[in-house]
Amino acid sequence: MQERTRTAAYSSELLLAAKRDPSFVAHLERTFAVFLADSEWRTALPPMPRAQRATAHALAEQWGFTSASTKTEPGRYVEIFKNAKSARPSRCIRDPVAQEFTYSASELTRVLGSFVRVPCSTPRYPSVGRAGHLAGAWLCVPVICH
Repeated sequence: MQERTRTAAYSSELLLAAKRDPSFVAHLERTFAVFLADSEWRTALPPMPRAQRATAHALAEQWGFTSASTKTEPGRYVEIFKNAKSARPSRCIRDPVAQEFTYSASELTRVLGSFVRVPCSTPRYPSVGRAGHLAGAWLCVPVICH
């Protein structure tokens, strides 16, 4: 029997959180994988700071879980609930492929600031479109102010 998966669509905020604290996100993914395979319908994560709770909620959504924060600071924690949509994402957030292809141009603009679009065929970047696989594509180059 093939394992059911969900299409992963990681937000720029979730990808940045994974880059800032990869060990925490790896721990969440392992925890979610164990929980998904378990017969329990509910689990609770330990108390954590607000930023980590936000990451836990966003990642839980990618797994198809429902989540809720409970209690008050400093003991506030996240409860995770299984439902009919719960399944492993098609790719982990830690996968380089997920991080490379999840950003859209608008998200990059918001995250990185200004950038310019340069056609891949431009002489300034000759190696980018050399094989023709990026013909008609654009290369996004950050604007660097001196």
